[in-house]
Amino acid sequence: MQVSSSTSSEDAGGSMSGGVMNINVGGFTMAFPSGVLLREGLRGTCVAVLLHRFDDWMLQDADGILFIDADPLYFLWLCEKLYRLKHGWVDEIKIFDAVQPIPFYHDIFFAESPIAIDKPTEDSESQPAFRSFIDKMGVFIKSLAVRGGRGGAEVLTVTVDGRTVATTDATLADFDTLNDRFTKYGATPIVDVSAHHVDLIVDFARRCRLSPEGAVVPPPTCANQDELVRVSEMYGVLEAMYPNILANDVMQTLLIMIGKKQPNTTCLYKSSLHGSSYASLAQRVVGRRGLLFVIKCDDTNTIAAFADTKLHLLADPASQLRFRCPVSLFSVCGAFEEGITKIDLPQDQQAVWVAGTQGGVTDEEGKPWGKVCIAGGRLWLGDGEYGPTDDLLNCRQWVEKKELEICGQDHHQQGGEPLWRQDLQLLRSECGGLPGVEFCAGRPHPV
Repeated sequence: MQVSSSTSSEDAGGSMSGGVMNINVGGFTMAFPSGVLLREGLRGTCVAVLLHRFDDWMLQDADGILFIDADPLYFLWLCEKLYRLKHGWVDEIKIFDAVQPIPFYHDIFFAESPIAIDKPTEDSESQPAFRSFIDKMGVFIKSLAVRGGRGGAEVLTVTVDGRTVATTDATLADFDTLNDRFTKYGATPIVDVSAHHVDLIVDFARRCRLSPEGAVVPPPTCANQDELVRVSEMYGVLEAMYPNILANDVMQTLLIMIGKKQPNTTCLYKSSLHGSSYASLAQRVVGRRGLLFVIKCDDTNTIAAFADTKLHLLADPASQLRFRCPVSLFSVCGAFEEGITKIDLPQDQQAVWVAGTQGGVTDEEGKPWGKVCIAGGRLWLGDGEYGPTDDLLNCRQWVEKKELEICGQDHHQQGGEPLWRQDLQLLRSECGGLPGVEFCAGRPHPV
């Protein structure tokens, strides 16, 4: 995205370019060259209209400075671009070289405004256009200032590493623990946590509020990702960063179909959070019993497999092991109109085969296929194009046509090519009974 200014560099020192206002962005106070936004080519942006026409409706910090609930990095970046434009060093604002979160905020603030920057005369501005602007920028306007204002009622701050991090009550409304840190304990400085990590966590909460309803908000990343995950969990934001594949009501229905009406369910592994490597899953599954695999195939299809067993790491990393146990396969959504549908399995196919970290589960002919095999080869994880792969999102699903017909469908056998899955999660659901564990005598095979 780029915005050009038709004002020549000779006009750079005029009144249309010289105005500066103090603004507080996310706790960082800066002298912002707002006058540059009055140039043709910039005055029609949402940020120009917001600052020059609706400043009375915006929140203020404790010092009476206009407050914008955004990542300070974006406005620091924009400041530098506007000063370059003001002095004639560039003639347009380019964003192709910027990294997140700059593009996210630029799309919001530099969107074309549906109303003009000048206050209208009577009946010169349509109500639909005004409402459209409020729909776009109401997230930065005080909640009580106008109908549609959604910016909250107050600025909340906390001190970390000797500086201030600020946001609004509206941003923290959906994050109770993080909200408590700013409200109940806001007077106490944060210690033993990096300010950079706090910035990332708070900005994630901001982006959740500013994003369209239902949008996927990418979680933050940094060099010390493990510490960021720890702090995110401490402040109750981790689940929102890496949401479960299944909604709570769908999960409850699935657990009831498995036979667990009041289970103690714990999420052990998420590929989106822990990575999709087999080694990452293996170290989190040791000694846990009652395993529910939930696999999001695409935006429409989700499948699940429940294995009533406890898996163990193999002493020989090149070997494979079979766990004989009750196994259930489910189409959670996408394949059947009825919703969650259980696929009945033969008794002799109810087992889970796992490979060592350096090996692969083999078929009847001794050919290695993947890292995990469930239900006699009906579901493979870590099944690459040329054999086993450490990436568990490479999967293969096989189901016999007769097994689908039991469910009232007439589908053909699935399989053929390995499939790339979007997400994989593994949960533990406590259950009774002892699993049978034995070394692999027979081998799984594609049905």
